[in-house]
Amino acid sequence: MKNLTDSFVYLGHWPSAGSFGFNTDILATNPINLSVVFGVLIFFGKGVTFFFLLNNLLSLNDLLDNRKQRILNTIRNSEELREGAIQQLENARAHTCVK
Repeated sequence: MKNLTDSFVYLGHWPSAGSFGFNTDILATNPINLSVVFGVLIFFGKGVTFFFLLNNLLSLNDLLDNRKQRILNTIRNSEELREGAIQQLENARAHTCVK
């Protein structure tokens, strides 16, 4: 029985091996934290990330197609207006020459 009580007494006198605390060394903690976060995101987010990027690329493609169509329509309208202006100028010159 003495051995049993002695073991509890000795447990109270053990030196602490260390304690939890905050590591304030930025150079040591940031690469570790970033690698853990990126690893978890890559592992669990493979499907989500793929569909998110695919959806964004498709919407970007639609956006660019719409922009291209608006630019082409603007160019066509400008060409039509130019042709109309040329016709009016020729009519005005012809009308001026007749007088």
